[in-house]
Amino acid sequence: MLAKQNARNNTPEGKKRNRISNWVKLEYEKNIGDTYDEIYEKYINKTNCERCDVLFVSDDIPYHDAKKYLTKQNNIICKHCAHWNK
Repeated sequence: MLAKQNARNNTPEGKKRNRISNWVKLEYEKNIGDTYDEIYEKYINKTNCERCDVLFVSDDIPYHDAKKYLTKQNNIICKHCAHWNK
C-alpha cells in the first residue's frame, strides 16, 4: 500500500496536490483573484528567480541554492533570496 501511495505522490498530479497542500498549511496568502492552481502554474513554469534572476534547477535536486521557493507574497525566488527574505 505504501508503494502505491509513493507512486501516486510522484505523478505530476500528486506533486501538485502535495505542493498546494503545503502552501495551504503554511497559510500562504493568495493575491485577489488568484487560485492555488494559477499560483502553481506560475511556480512550475518560472525559470528564473524573481529577485536575482538566477536560473532555477530541477525541483528534484535537493539542497541546491537555485531551488524554487514561494514567498508569502507569491513571489518565486531561489534559496539564497529566500534566506534573506525571512
